[in-house]
Amino acid sequence: MLNDSDNILENIDKKTLLNLIQQSFSVKGLSESESMELAYAMVLEKKLDSEIPSIKSKEPLRVFLTHDVDWIYPSHIFSIIKMLSLRKDWISFLQLFQSNIFLKNIEKLLAFEKGQNVKSFFMLGSNDSKKCMGRYDIRYTLHHPSFKKLISLLTTNRIEIGLHSQNNFSYRDQVRNLERLYGCKVIFHRSHFNNFDPSVLWNILNRNGVDMDFSVGNAREVGFKMGIPRHYQAIDFRKEKILNTTVVPTILSDNAFFYQDRDIVFEQFKESLKTAKQFGASVAILFHPENMVIKPELWEYYEEIIHICKTEGALFI
Repeated sequence: MLNDSDNILENIDKKTLLNLIQQSFSVKGLSESESMELAYAMVLEKKLDSEIPSIKSKEPLRVFLTHDVDWIYPSHIFSIIKMLSLRKDWISFLQLFQSNIFLKNIEKLLAFEKGQNVKSFFMLGSNDSKKCMGRYDIRYTLHHPSFKKLISLLTTNRIEIGLHSQNNFSYRDQVRNLERLYGCKVIFHRSHFNNFDPSVLWNILNRNGVDMDFSVGNAREVGFKMGIPRHYQAIDFRKEKILNTTVVPTILSDNAFFYQDRDIVFEQFKESLKTAKQFGASVAILFHPENMVIKPELWEYYEEIIHICKTEGALFI
């Protein structure tokens, strides 16, 4: 979040800020106080206290089905440590020796989505050889044989991909490396652990031609993280300009099912989706392929989530 956001936002002329926010949401009729509330929510400083009807869009409800690929082989040292710790939220001793278990599961996921007549976006890490051993690193590198197999699997199935970034090395390098290996422009993004500074990230994504960011979301909670119930254009508040990157909130992560009762998660999701529909929102849903190995009931949950979206008339992007 912006460490000096109070100064930045308070120092912007109120009419200028109002104009920026209205451009960001493609609406008119906001008050200056509403624009200030939205600005603080956009920089992740203050959650909206209540809905602001003026930001409703006339667009249909759109849903992005996304998958963050955090693991692609089970023999990574951190996987072994997690298994030896007897954690219930990780693979078993026998699964540890199934070298293709995560890749086979992705293959199964692609077939499942084809049967559901939906498409999804796979968010891939783009790590160099020294960046998979830190506490918050993605657990594979560009050079591992399993990554090459993953790229082959996704390209064969014509799957669109995005960058699942970590913030401890160059975003530009991560984008360029992934574009070189996948052979297409990277236009989607989500930060690993949803850990990012909006004043930095959105400018970098904008400069590198990344059109859409899914980083605003909660791993364990369902709904709109900062209370903004729709998508919007990112803003560079320092330079007082609208950026080309669209912020699409992630309203559900499968991690929520590890920490909350399934019925509560589904109830909150249905409410969030209805709100998104009322506001003409584009939203994202996140299921991790490796989680579907660890917790097989997620397959049933994922199918139900897709059904709920279809029932609400959502367009799958």
